[in-house]
Amino acid sequence: MIDALAMTASSMSEDMLRLATISHNLANATTPGFKRDIALYGRLAQTMQGLEAAQSAGMRASIAGDASSKIDQQGGSLRVTGNAFDVALEGAGFFELAGPEGPMYTRQGDFHLDARGQLVNATGIPVMGTGGEISLLGGELKVERDGRVFEDGKQVAQIKIVDFAQPDALLKAGNGLYAAVAGQTPKDDATSDQPAQLRQGHLENSNVSSVNEMVRLIETLRHFESQQKVIQSYDEVLDRVIRSLGDV
Repeated sequence: MIDALAMTASSMSEDMLRLATISHNLANATTPGFKRDIALYGRLAQTMQGLEAAQSAGMRASIAGDASSKIDQQGGSLRVTGNAFDVALEGAGFFELAGPEGPMYTRQGDFHLDARGQLVNATGIPVMGTGGEISLLGGELKVERDGRVFEDGKQVAQIKIVDFAQPDALLKAGNGLYAAVAGQTPKDDATSDQPAQLRQGHLENSNVSSVNEMVRLIETLRHFESQQKVIQSYDEVLDRVIRSLGDV
């Protein structure tokens, strides 16, 4: 019975993780380029298998598990902004940025020029081109579908687009940025069979569906409440057992 209580508590912990994940997704439903998080499950099933194996060996298994999630890298829809510095990606891939501690990656293409004339993202991190950081003079800007950047009709740079074998394993670093984990090496998207296409004057919407997330929120709350009732029932049974033993 105690093991059943512990497994129920573990299930409730997973519900708490899912609630936190859903809340984070809903909070970023209108953030350009945001990718929803998916809470991963299966910890309870693994725990139960470990419990059975431990009990058969005369040991006690641990019910604790580690929270985990992954990123849903499905593309969002595009919306027209009319801003020449807004660039959206169609297809797989990421813009590469020159982060202070190494390369960073993003799907958010709301760029602008800083005081030095460098093309930067919304938080001021330089956007990388195939030849390094991109500097502009403020002339008429045109970005082709393949990433070539023209200023007053003259090509001055090409926006660097990279991709990963497992993009859902990237680490979120806040502000729409991603960092590669150890062993992840970006590849030039231009070498892929279906390279990404750039759309100037557009931004990619979040891939969060508010309706779907609300449905998941309600389902999770109901499941959490049902687990609470299970624990309450076990508590009542234990209380009766203890009282009965006290009367013996």
